[in-house]
Amino acid sequence: MNNLIKSIVLLFFVNSVFAEDKALLIGVGKHQDPRNDLPGIDLDIKNMHQTVKQLGFTDIKILENSEATEKNIKFELKWLSQGSSKNDRVLIYFSGHGSQMKDRNGDEEDGLDEFWVAHDFNVTGGRAKGYILDDDVNKALKNIRSDNVYVFVDACQSGTSTRGLTIPAFGQSNTRTKFLSYPGMPRGESKGIAIEEAKSSDNFVALSAARDTEYALAGRNGSYFTLGLVGAVKKSLNSKDKGITPKKLHQSVVKYVADLTHQGNRFTPQLSGNTRLQNKILGYRKVENEGIIWQEFEAIESFVPSKLSVSSNKSKYRKGDQIVLDINVPSSGYLNVVSVDANDVPIVLFPNEFQQDNFVRKGRFTTSNDLDFVLKASDPLGKNLTVALLTKEPLNLYEKSTFGRDANGNLKEVVVGLDAVGMKEIEIRSRGISVESNRNQSQSSSGDSDGVWIGKIITNVTR
Repeated sequence: MNNLIKSIVLLFFVNSVFAEDKALLIGVGKHQDPRNDLPGIDLDIKNMHQTVKQLGFTDIKILENSEATEKNIKFELKWLSQGSSKNDRVLIYFSGHGSQMKDRNGDEEDGLDEFWVAHDFNVTGGRAKGYILDDDVNKALKNIRSDNVYVFVDACQSGTSTRGLTIPAFGQSNTRTKFLSYPGMPRGESKGIAIEEAKSSDNFVALSAARDTEYALAGRNGSYFTLGLVGAVKKSLNSKDKGITPKKLHQSVVKYVADLTHQGNRFTPQLSGNTRLQNKILGYRKVENEGIIWQEFEAIESFVPSKLSVSSNKSKYRKGDQIVLDINVPSSGYLNVVSVDANDVPIVLFPNEFQQDNFVRKGRFTTSNDLDFVLKASDPLGKNLTVALLTKEPLNLYEKSTFGRDANGNLKEVVVGLDAVGMKEIEIRSRGISVESNRNQSQSSSGDSDGVWIGKIITNVTR
């Protein structure tokens, strides 16, 4: 569905005086009819939640799976317009199925309306229920008084796909198209949500996953379009340009998808809407070392009883100084070392391209001796959290990363970013307890922390 405004991250020039910045994240991977289920949508939401927090959004609402009903989505779209003013930031993100039905008001050239498929979608007596029409989305956009609305929709544009069609892509199993075909659905070429031609009066920019007649893809590690957006934002946080425009974001995502797909499954993300906003820098807000990734690691470390001893050669580093980490390994196992910088961007330092085998023996692991490259202090300035995780059972966060891969699924970067797949594995290994349940002081019976050690150290980078 071309302009089925594929939602993902509202990236903005972040100003701390904004009081009504709002983000609405919608993900539908589980449906009332399980035949419509999609893989990896939970990871899309987790990745996007991390991203919007990194960009300074604090007023965030999430509708996922059973909560993402037609009624609830419409209600929260109205919430976006409440109290909003000209300079506020607003983000709408949707990941799930797209589909189409017969146009009811004559505003579609092809006679078809496109829609987002909600959790409660069903067809009874030839009538469909549980969906959000393109007309509803456009109406919601017009009711938002902000001049800074960014909409990202990760759903299929194609009107020719079938339910559950599986397409192999870059090593991900269970890769599925994100277009839903249902009994009685009218056939035709999808034209996407009716978005007017870009003009100066528009208040939004929309970035969608694919052209008409193309398949957007969801995989077990997350949807490709969303992963491309999240990766581009992470890189922009530490770039010299200090930000990225929607236009450059679009270019980055197009390349990301092209690199990970082949001729038979390639799709091309589309950019539309206000030309001024397309070229406006999407800045970021410094999270002051309390971003969502940082907090998740702190929470996990607090409830894993077995601790690793981690030390460094300095507590404060100037840019360019060599960083030396010393880890006391109490037992042979699998070691992972992750650094979370002042912009809350996590990087897997070990294992890496040069040292992909992360099995270590009991003793000391020192980066100056045991890494094949030198760690140096670099931007961004501020506090850094370094976490070391040792497990009895195999765990390799470098191999788990979805970022830094080519079309064949091969990793091609020295170090990689840690995404939702890796964080989910860490939570599972650290007793199968989610951060949310830990905060609520409730525990899961899905595992325990036997055979898991964790340690951390906080350092500071200055000029």
